[in-house]
Amino acid sequence: MDKFDQLILQELIENARQPVARIAERVNLSRSSVSERIKKMEDSGVISGYQVVLKPPANQQVSAFFEIFHSALKCTDVIPLIKVFPEIVQCHGISGETDLLVLCRAASMERITEIRSVIEQRPHITKVKTHVVMTEWYKPDDS
Repeated sequence: MDKFDQLILQELIENARQPVARIAERVNLSRSSVSERIKKMEDSGVISGYQVVLKPPANQQVSAFFEIFHSALKCTDVIPLIKVFPEIVQCHGISGETDLLVLCRAASMERITEIRSVIEQRPHITKVKTHVVMTEWYKPDDS
């Protein structure tokens, strides 16, 4: 691959649907030369395909885990204080320093922040740590 192939690849990465004529103009080669080079890169496997990248849906949810620490006698005394939120989808009592591990799925980061703020102010809640989910590779409903 020479510098022209690399320039063509960069153009395709930026917009694979642009006309060959535009790519040719931008890399300073003829249309037929660009077409030939693209075909060679496809045939050799340098370009293995093209894909559609979808815009995330507007209703995509944000997930966060809350580590909840409390001073109540039992975890079951605290659960009613947090289960009022429909966004709380799981609540686990776990071993170690943390009393409860709670999964929250909300429509926005702002809503996650609101829920956390309310939970922090509930009686017996001494501390809340938030862990925002950056990537989710597996969900039980995946096939």
